[in-house]
Amino acid sequence: MAELRDSSSRLFAAAAKLDPPITASTDLAAALSVSKQRVTNWKSRGVSKEGAIEAQRVLGINVDWILHGQLPMFVSSAESPAVQSQSARQQRQILRDATKLVRLVLDGNIPLTDQQKEELSDRAVAMVAERWANGFPTELDAYKAALELVAHVQSR
Repeated sequence: MAELRDSSSRLFAAAAKLDPPITASTDLAAALSVSKQRVTNWKSRGVSKEGAIEAQRVLGINVDWILHGQLPMFVSSAESPAVQSQSARQQRQILRDATKLVRLVLDGNIPLTDQQKEELSDRAVAMVAERWANGFPTELDAYKAALELVAHVQSR
């Protein structure tokens, strides 16, 4: 059982070395796009394999480090955590902004088929990554992007 809880400790230890550091459960949950309750569960039950894979994908923290304590802590031992986190920080920003776009569309009660809704998030991530990897310049840009996103998925 200690091994399971240790996985949570290792995840938090590595997240604290990112730039900027992630130290709060709510911030870790947001970065990984999971619920705060899931992160809380990891503290008592250990990080799931799926959670560790997501932490590696999004934050660059090595799955083997999280689950088993095997170094390196980050996926590329040749790169420092600061270099790793720069990319991870940008990825988190892209995911946050893509989520914002999807919410803007869905909150607008725009009629979309199930297939269009599925395509919505993929297209939102691609759109944000192409144009606004460091965030939207203004809220108006976000709304314009949401309208463009709707036009794109409805045209397919």
